[in-house]
Amino acid sequence: MRTLERCDMKDKKVCPINNCINFLNKRSICDMHRARFRRNGHYDLLHPKLELPHGYLKHCQLHGFLQKEQIRKSGKTILCKVCTNKKNKDTKFIELDKDAIERKCGRCKLTKSLSEFSPYNLKLRWPSCKKCALDSQSRQYAKHKHHYKRWYNLSVEQYNEILNIQNNRCAICKRTSAESQPGKNNKRENNLAVDHCHKLEVKGIIAIRGLLCFTCNSILGKFKDDINLFERAIEYLKKEPVLITKKPQ
Repeated sequence: MRTLERCDMKDKKVCPINNCINFLNKRSICDMHRARFRRNGHYDLLHPKLELPHGYLKHCQLHGFLQKEQIRKSGKTILCKVCTNKKNKDTKFIELDKDAIERKCGRCKLTKSLSEFSPYNLKLRWPSCKKCALDSQSRQYAKHKHHYKRWYNLSVEQYNEILNIQNNRCAICKRTSAESQPGKNNKRENNLAVDHCHKLEVKGIIAIRGLLCFTCNSILGKFKDDINLFERAIEYLKKEPVLITKKPQ
């Protein structure tokens, strides 16, 4: 059985709550008291469980009782939205020193001048230089190459050939990927999805129909390539409105 050395035992810190004998694990309190506070809202085991009022889902030590709009779910865990936003911002971004000339890259671990970093990366706690960021994008593009070959047996040359035939635009709405999603920062210049027939895929045949933007590809997926649903949707759009009202002031 492995035991801690005496020097390691001296370096270990003990939980400060209620004279606890548990050692700390990179936190200010031990895991036992941390889990107890999340479950009951306090550290005392004999204290009755905290009862939440009707309509409230969590009690935050700083912001009190929280409603649905004030929480954020991470799996089964309920977190305070304000606390998590502040924590993420404090851990991700830092205030850069005005007299700083160099910064250390978080990927290659080399100290480089500020001109080697983008303005956004300079604000990060662990920034990436322009060279490492470009290498990361090239690796992401290589993954997409493998994705085309694995799922559609489609090479990059064949993808680019279809893209040139469509003039770098969606086959349905005739928009580019940037025009279809203006608020999204696409990592690839041409981020059009490969559209294929799902009925023939069951028989082992991959019939590629074209390249579509995210919106058009999602619509086909939601309608499950059913032509009758599209015909009903066209008839629905041609109908007169059932009720006409004014916009509330």
